[in-house]
Amino acid sequence: MEEIKFPPDFNERAERALTQAKRYGAACFWCGYGYEEYSRKSEAEHIAYHCSDAPEKLKEDMRRVLSERQADASNACAGKKVTSKRRCRR
Repeated sequence: MEEIKFPPDFNERAERALTQAKRYGAACFWCGYGYEEYSRKSEAEHIAYHCSDAPEKLKEDMRRVLSERQADASNACAGKKVTSKRRCRR
């Protein structure tokens, strides 16, 4: 099992994230970005492409998750007419 290591400025990051979460409803622990509309996808996109403070391994993991989701969605709709971003018609 991998050991969890908190950054040296953990208290500052946590305070910033809590402040933003109170204002927006959710926030990034790493940089304090406040999510106006939180979802797992928006969190993954933020960490993968926009969060300057997230660890590189986490960014890589989020990019992989996003590409796998995109591949799954493409495979699910292969040969079907796509009627929206999330659904395809049989």
